[in-house]
Amino acid sequence: MTTTSSPTPESVPGEVTATDPAAVLTPRQTVQAISGLMMGMFVAILAGTVVSTALPRIIHDLGRVSPPTPGSSPSNCSR
Repeated sequence: MTTTSSPTPESVPGEVTATDPAAVLTPRQTVQAISGLMMGMFVAILAGTVVSTALPRIIHDLGRVSPPTPGSSPSNCSR
């Protein structure tokens, strides 16, 4: 029985492959990367929560008496 192997692709200059030592992250770098992503997601969620909680008060302070209802246009809101 004979086996054939597929031809290996030629590497392109400047290409980083999975076997290249430059492509492998150390455990510390992996933890730092995941921690940074998690902190970014936390800040985005926190900012969304703060804005959604404060939005009715902000609208009221800007001069609108009643908060807008979903689907209403700004021209329908009382001033």
